[in-house]
Amino acid sequence: MIFPSCSMGLNVALLLLLMASASHTFPLHITIEGGQAIVVLYYGNGTFLTINGNTTVYLPNQSVQAEVVSFQPFSTVLINGLARQNITFFPETMNSINVTLVPTSYTLTINVVGNGTVKVKFQNSTSAIVTSRVSFKVRGGEIVYLSALALPGNVLRGWSDNVSSQERWILMYNNTNLTAVFVKAPPHKDIQDLNLAGVGLLLTVGGIYWIFRRK
Repeated sequence: MIFPSCSMGLNVALLLLLMASASHTFPLHITIEGGQAIVVLYYGNGTFLTINGNTTVYLPNQSVQAEVVSFQPFSTVLINGLARQNITFFPETMNSINVTLVPTSYTLTINVVGNGTVKVKFQNSTSAIVTSRVSFKVRGGEIVYLSALALPGNVLRGWSDNVSSQERWILMYNNTNLTAVFVKAPPHKDIQDLNLAGVGLLLTVGGIYWIFRRK
């Protein structure tokens, strides 16, 4: 479907121009794939057409600029297979515009140092367990959930970006490299205190026993 987007006078002039005989116009086939976008065709006389779907229009052989406006975040616009958002052409020499929106992917690298694992959960509900170093390709704009789990006798010291919580999430908008660092758990203070108290008690009891025995 074609949506003229200019003043009434210019619309009428442009429509009359497009309805001219086939000998003076050339077909232009437009396709949009991979997401939501519009194609705006600009003419030298200041008029333009806005196209939001697959269609065919007939154009006179004059310089036309096609510009793609994408509504698909984190995606790359391809026009006839090349990464670009606009193209200038003459309809006599180019009869099709194929617009493809390709999702942008980023690399998420998870490293594990020490005795522990990191569970990586993606928006599509799939997950993976990382024990050393693994890289994932993640679509831009997606949220990834991370959960660090220390093995017995160890604790999470923190992440390489100074985050200390075991569970966290990240928004993928660029390549990301994170390291979870696990260390030995410190001795439990209560047990140490109990041991020292026990030793003190034994020494006290032993001392009293020794004194009474000598008497």
